[in-house]
Amino acid sequence: GKGRHPLAPWHFDTDSAERELCRQFAVQDLSGFGCDNQPLAVGAAGALLQYVRDTQRHALPHLKSLSVLDRSDFLLMDAASRRNLELERSLSGDNHQHTLIGVLDRCATPMGGRLLRRWLNNPLRSHNRLGQRHDAIAALIDQRIADDLREPLRGIGDVERILTRVSLRSARVRMRSTSPIPRSGSRR
Repeated sequence: GKGRHPLAPWHFDTDSAERELCRQFAVQDLSGFGCDNQPLAVGAAGALLQYVRDTQRHALPHLKSLSVLDRSDFLLMDAASRRNLELERSLSGDNHQHTLIGVLDRCATPMGGRLLRRWLNNPLRSHNRLGQRHDAIAALIDQRIADDLREPLRGIGDVERILTRVSLRSARVRMRSTSPIPRSGSRR
């Protein structure tokens, strides 16, 4: 399709991927990341690392770890199921407010919204882990902490994105003008 450029098979070579990932994470081997005996995952991670290096064209100090998700931990849903559940897009169009996320997302920060999307798109199968999430949320609600946290959290910027921009040296400072003097070049 438009904008897609398939990578050559050599990008997925397990040995070179492992060397590059070890170099990126400053480790001797990848055993500490739980990807032993997963050569396809290592090859894919190496190809992804190379793609990011090629597109960013500088060091990636913020990439410090690798984590393996076990598919058996999550309920797998095909594209048709996701579409019919209207998780992020409604069947009648892409009106966000008529989707599950549109109804549930009352997060005070962009990071919370992204976490909610990850949780809804990758539902847990473990009743124990789900119970822990529910207990944590219930504690916030029962102790009326959630309402007290909402306003201070709204004042927090998108820390994940800001930190990524800082580490990539692409962060820009925005100045807020508090004086009534118009900025140069603007007219009243």
